[in-house]
Amino acid sequence: VYQRAYSWDREQWKALLDDLKEQIQGHNTYFFGNILLETIKEDVEYEIIDGQQRLTTLTIFIRALLTVLAERKKVGEKIGFKISDKERLFFKDGGNKKLRPVSYDTACFDSLIIDGKASFETASSSQNKIKDARTYFVKEFQKEKTETLLSLLQKIEATQLTTIELQGKKDAALMLYSKLAELGCRATK
Repeated sequence: VYQRAYSWDREQWKALLDDLKEQIQGHNTYFFGNILLETIKEDVEYEIIDGQQRLTTLTIFIRALLTVLAERKKVGEKIGFKISDKERLFFKDGGNKKLRPVSYDTACFDSLIIDGKASFETASSSQNKIKDARTYFVKEFQKEKTETLLSLLQKIEATQLTTIELQGKKDAALMLYSKLAELGCRATK
């Protein structure tokens, strides 16, 4: 309800990857920022007011990482966990999807990211960006040692994230209006 289509591109994907690589070298705690949520059903369902682009990119990042690790596991490398366990943790547990994009990107996101399929016939700029992000991260991860990929996954799993939960549409609308004002946007009637 609060979000726009996926819009990150290569510059932001590269910045995220470079930042995480730097963090694993320094053994620092990684902070992914603030996420603003409207609570629909506590501990079950939330609407993301601010942070969807970051969460979507992080989810694409994890899909690409697990894709490359699964390829390596098939050729005998040890990774120390079941890919399906991580998929349940990050993408879908039973029928419960962990992240849903705007409605017109759902089929693409579900196919490429949630279900991990190799291809999807895209029909919009945002779907192209979802597909391109996955391709970018897969290619970058294929260049890395398995040990580096496992360190990246550990870093993500230990990432610091601050969430602010709002109850109800009224509080969420006020916070969104405040965020738009902060960004210099004007509200129109």
